[in-house]
Order: sequence, then C-alpha cells, then structure tokens
Amino acid sequence: MVGNLRAAANSTVSRRTVSRRLLAFNLYFRKSVVRLPLTPRHRRARLAFCRNHWRWNRQQWGMVLFTDESRFTLSNCDGRRRVWRRPGERFIDGCVQGHDRYGGGSVMVLAGFHERGRTPLYRIVGNLTGIRYKDEILRGQIIPTLRAMGQGATLQDVNATHHRARVVRDEIQHQEINKMNWPARYPDLAPIEHLWDNLWVSFHQQPPPNCQCCSALPVPAAGMDADTPAGAPEARQLDASKNWRVACCLGWPHKLLNIDIQSDNPCNF
Repeated sequence: MVGNLRAAANSTVSRRTVSRRLLAFNLYFRKSVVRLPLTPRHRRARLAFCRNHWRWNRQQWGMVLFTDESRFTLSNCDGRRRVWRRPGERFIDGCVQGHDRYGGGSVMVLAGFHERGRTPLYRIVGNLTGIRYKDEILRGQIIPTLRAMGQGATLQDVNATHHRARVVRDEIQHQEINKMNWPARYPDLAPIEHLWDNLWVSFHQQPPPNCQCCSALPVPAAGMDADTPAGAPEARQLDASKNWRVACCLGWPHKLLNIDIQSDNPCNF
C-alpha cells in the first residue's frame, strides 16, 4: 500500500503516516474470514431454502433428524492457543505446544440428533461407500430413529457422495422416508455442527493415548447424551435456533424479527 501511494502521489509517504490515517478511519489490519467457495448456484439454493423454511415453527423443526460426519484427530494445532511470556522465552517448555505433523491418528464418526433424542455415535472404519451407508447406518441407525420419532419425521444430511448414491436413494424411496432438500456447502445452517465443536473440546480435554482408544469418545461431556425422551438441553436449544439461523441467512436483522426460540410460534414481522 505504501508503495502504491508513493507511485500515485509521486512523493514520499512513511508507513507510520499511512497507519495513522487508516486508524483515523477505524480501519485495522486483520485476517480475512475463511469460508467455503460458493458459486451463484449455491447462493440461489441457500436463498430458496431459507425462504421456504423461515416460517417453520419449533414443532416442525423438532421432527427433523440432523445427521453429519466428523473426524477427530489426536493431535490438534489450530493456531488459536496463546501464552503469556517474556522476551526470550519463546522456546521454553511452558510456551511450546506439542503437535504431531501427521495428526497422530484420527477417528471418523457419524451421529444424528433431533429435539427429543439422538442416534448412537457410530465409528466409521475405512471408506464409507453408498452400500455401507445403506446397510450399516441408514438401516441400522437412521431408519429406526425416524420410526421412533413418529409420523412426519424428516431426514437431513449434508449431500455427501454416499448420501447421493443410487442404492441410498432407492432405499429412501422404498422405506418412504421424508428427506429434506438441504443446500450444499452450508454447514452454518446445521445445528449439529455446534455439537461437534463441543465434542471436539471435550475430546481434547482428555485425549485418549492412541487412535485405537478413540471409540471411547466422551459423549456425555459434549452435550450429546440425549438418550432420555426429553433430550439434552443444549440439543433442544440448538434445534430451536433454526428460525434465527434462517433469518440471519436471509439478511434480516435479529431485532426486527420477533423470534423467541423457546416459543412454538414462528417468527413474525
């Protein structure tokens, strides 16, 4: 920026002068936000989904089974950890975070939740194909959970390759399962993502010694212990926040929408 100003003004401009002028206009040098690459088709699908569902009430969202997969690694270094240190203490043991370059082992799990309960946490070993998804997960966990939810239960998935396989689509049609038309590349709309974050924190507070022990994930500490009919309070809160999520995606300010996530009524203008 300093070089461009010097070339444009044909004069010498110091870096400090430029910084002062930017600060005077309340401009700060920050990292850009990272997000998934979105095409115009993705944006149109997201907009159509939000417009079709923003009037749903809590009872309607409570009949949706949100499903997703997530990977957990033993060694995690996201660059967010901070330490207080003096000059020259950069490499002392208390200021260094150990990190295995190759992750130290990982485990892939799948789960689903709704307002009143959840599916068992299923560990995925190897490549998850469409046939395996149909036999092990769809028939073994998802369909029994949907049947237990009652009439009107709806399945939501994230449009992964095995979700769109022909054998899976034929099975869903044969079992007469209601499937939500979920837009691609929009994890912010799925409340299960927040449960994964909590499970990740709980997982790394007491990490297992090796990847063979990863199947013993601390599920209750993550707020996913929704085995009772009432479900976990955090899961109910996340499920009830769907109207607010949809409204934010539409660009409507929260205060202009009379949204009460504890109410059964949809948001109204």
